[in-house]
Amino acid sequence: MLYSLGYGGAMLALAMLVPLLVSFFTNTAVHTQNFVSGILICGFLSGAMIISGRATRTRSHELDLLLLMILYWAFLPLIAALPMASALQIDGFIAAYFETVSGLTTSGASLLGAPQIETAPLLVWRALLGWIGGLWIIVFGVAVIAPFAIGGLRISDNPLLQHDVGDSAVARLLRPLRIIFPIYAGGTIIGVVALLLSGMPLLDAFCLGLSAISTTGFVVSNLPLAEIYSLPAQSILAMLSFVGAMSMPLLVLTILGRSHIAQLFTLRNDELRLFVIFIVLYAIISAIFSPHHIYREFLQAISFASTAGFAFTDINSAPIFWTLILPIIGGCALSTAGGIKVMRVVILAKGIGADLRRLIYPSLVSTIRLDNKRLEPQDINSMWAFLSLFFLIYMGGLLIMGALGLSFAQAWVMVAATLSNSGAILNAHNVLDIPTMSDGLKIASGLLMIIGRLEFPVALVLFTSAFRQFIR
Repeated sequence: MLYSLGYGGAMLALAMLVPLLVSFFTNTAVHTQNFVSGILICGFLSGAMIISGRATRTRSHELDLLLLMILYWAFLPLIAALPMASALQIDGFIAAYFETVSGLTTSGASLLGAPQIETAPLLVWRALLGWIGGLWIIVFGVAVIAPFAIGGLRISDNPLLQHDVGDSAVARLLRPLRIIFPIYAGGTIIGVVALLLSGMPLLDAFCLGLSAISTTGFVVSNLPLAEIYSLPAQSILAMLSFVGAMSMPLLVLTILGRSHIAQLFTLRNDELRLFVIFIVLYAIISAIFSPHHIYREFLQAISFASTAGFAFTDINSAPIFWTLILPIIGGCALSTAGGIKVMRVVILAKGIGADLRRLIYPSLVSTIRLDNKRLEPQDINSMWAFLSLFFLIYMGGLLIMGALGLSFAQAWVMVAATLSNSGAILNAHNVLDIPTMSDGLKIASGLLMIIGRLEFPVALVLFTSAFRQFIR
């Protein structure tokens, strides 16, 4: 456990070298000191965990992997928050922890009401947190979520799932990481270069490129994107967000040549096809009732569906319920996007259709298939359990937010955005002033972001008797 967690901390320590170099070139001495301190503390703690855990490496247990996933998003932000505490608009460590959790969960809710007044090293570090969080999400998704079919998500016949029964937790994570990292990093580099060619400044291109492909939604200015960037630049951001919200297993099969590229572009994949349909329908309906051009509504629909939350239009002109529909549904399974996931919507629709057919023809034996693969009854049951937990946690979140002083109109938006990891919408919409939240609201919303990112059944593992026995 400690051995695997130490590698996550080491990754953060290495990532801090990037904003440290930026601080050298921008002559921001205070941030140079902060990042040096962060690297030393993070490196020392990570090294200690790796050394102490090396002798106890064993075959990965299911609960071991689930607990490791929880610790990655609950404990490691404590270390990553150290440099963030020096930001001009961050007041105290709780605020720094909130900002870090928002990044690593790719939620994008930010306490920086005016990011443009912050220095380049902090903006770079914030973008890197979202990018690293997106990478972790995909790796843990294929190493933990998919093999255990948590919430009905299951993949098969994919090189990402190959592992030996006796593998340790580190080996289980490193195997998919070796395949995913080149694809993820390559897409990021292409996106950043494309943004530079569109006329975007280097700092903006780097931060927004990382933020888009990880579907975090962090921006470097509170000015509308349409005012400061060209339409081609906005289109590239939307495209990067779309790629980030696509299923990584599908991308891997396509890139490795095990699936025809035509399958990707002819939308033969059930989940991807429905994802595109949602985007197109949303854009058309929005354009009918909006003064914006349909192309801008299309870009906005991609931003919402991917849970990136970039504001390509004035989202305050639309009802907040309409704004949150696509983020709640979310992107494709095993992607950087948040939300319920389109795959679960597909399973839900097919399950309801099968039940309706059985009502008409009681003796009918129907088989539910997804991409020509038969779904097992436990997959359907897992999906229903996931949705039930979503609504139970949502109602609990409403009660907590209400107790902390939010009105119902504010609370339901806050809970929906944080659970779906689409918090960037909160900064773009005027329903709630994020930078002025109390510490209690920061802690509660940060917890909801972590729960939403972990997939709800994983978070509830902590309260099971099996987990208590495992700890003993």
